[in-house]
Order: sequence, then structure tokens, then C-alpha cells
Amino acid sequence: MPPATKWETDADTIDPKLAEQVLYKNAIVEEFIRTGNKYFVIAGKGIGKTLLLKYKRHLLETSQRDGRIFVPTDRPFLDHVSTLGHPTKNHLDYLRNWHNARNLWELAISLSGISYYYATTQAKPPAFWTDTEAKSPGLNKLALTKSPWKPSEVFYELLHLPISIFLDLVDKEHVRVAQGLGSVQSGLCMFIDQLDQALLQYDDRSLWVAVQVGLLEAAWDVMRKNHHVKVYTSMRQEAYANYESPNKNAISGQISFIKYTFQDLAHLVDRLVTVYEEKASY
Repeated sequence: MPPATKWETDADTIDPKLAEQVLYKNAIVEEFIRTGNKYFVIAGKGIGKTLLLKYKRHLLETSQRDGRIFVPTDRPFLDHVSTLGHPTKNHLDYLRNWHNARNLWELAISLSGISYYYATTQAKPPAFWTDTEAKSPGLNKLALTKSPWKPSEVFYELLHLPISIFLDLVDKEHVRVAQGLGSVQSGLCMFIDQLDQALLQYDDRSLWVAVQVGLLEAAWDVMRKNHHVKVYTSMRQEAYANYESPNKNAISGQISFIKYTFQDLAHLVDRLVTVYEEKASY
């Protein structure tokens, strides 16, 4: 008797091409993957946010070969926020305010976009950006235009700067960084995932909510400032339930709330049985 087929339960191990077979597409999922105005996946734990983001990237990357840059460039296809490390109490206090978390995520996303664009295209950065990097103690060590940095990597590095340099960078360099991102003139698609998991180690609900809300707001704001940049990310529905902002209504049109009915779940199980057990239904 042949060995039983292993059912894949971890989206990280599922090849994007297999996602077409195992992903159950109700109307909400179909809208996210087929339309061009949905960027944010909101759902509870274990609902399939990672698989959905991975499949969205696969579709974008294979359907239109127009020179767009995808971040990250290869496996695992999504920028998984694995850890925020061990920032100081002052840094964590700063992040408990979602406005501050938004500012830091906006810097991280923008700096990542700058790094991927110039490292990938080999284009020469404008003089003002080269000068900005050289004079900023926080930016100089990253050498952003020489090697690509994922958003989570930039976020981590910024969060581990000495607090005085960190605050100075956030307060004084945001205009220059926005101008640097404005110099990106080709399509750039970023995929950021699993931030909620990385934040669990701190056992701090206010921090858990604020940093996720900050990422959502920052992604939306970056896309408003440079239409070449698209940021796809996930967020836990419990964090979104605690989200209050004047921008909430505007952002809501770009959100997909993933949920399944009992009938959807039955169809989903049948699909998996077909893929993994080669049977018609459960």
C-alpha cells in the first residue's frame, strides 16, 4: 500500500502553483485575487492569509511581465516578519502609539523600496539621496542603494538604533525619505506577512494592536504618495477591531475580510480531499 499523502497545513511550504488547487475561492477571495484595488487581507488566525497573499503574488508575477520588481525577489515570496528582536523599553514605548508605529513602518517600507529599486535596476541614485545617506548616522550603515533590504529588515535595524539616533531619524529624515521613494519610477510590489506572530513574544496587547495598525496605515500612505508602489499585507481581525483612525473609511475600500460559511468550509474540505486523497469528496 502506498504511503498516505501528507496534507500540507503550513502555507509557507505550499508552492504558489499548488495554491491554485488548494485555495477555495468564495466571492470574497475571488475579489481579492482578481481585482486591482484590494491590498489588505484581514482575517483570524489560521484562515489562510499567508496562502492568499502568496497566490496573489504568483498571479501578478506570472500574468504581466512588465518589469515590476517584487519584494522579496524569491522564496519565501513574502516578507515574513519573523522577529522584532529585543528593542529597549524606550523603543517599545514609542511603538505602543500606532501613529508612531505608522511613521516607523512608512520609513521602513520606503527605504526598502528605494533599496530594491536601485539595487535591482542598477540605476544611479539622485545626488540628494546619496548626500542624505552619507550624512545620516541611521541610514549610512544600511547602504540601501547597494543591496536590497526587505521592509521587515529595515524596520528591525531602525528599531535597534540608539534611541537618540532613532528619534532623530524618524523626526528629521521622513521628508527626504519620501523624496527618495518618489525617485522610484518603475512598478514595485511588496508583500508583508505574519507581523501578528512576531509580536506575540512581547505578550503586550497594546503593542500587538498598535504595530499592526501602524503597518496598515503606512502601507496605505506609501501607495498614496507613489502610485508605482503597491504594498500587500495581512492583519489579524482582532487588531482591526481595535483600529480607530480618520483614514479608516478610506482604507476600508482596499480591504478584504476573509471569512467562510459552513458551506464554504465543506467545499474547501472536498477540494483538499480531491488534491491530497484523489477522491471526489470527504
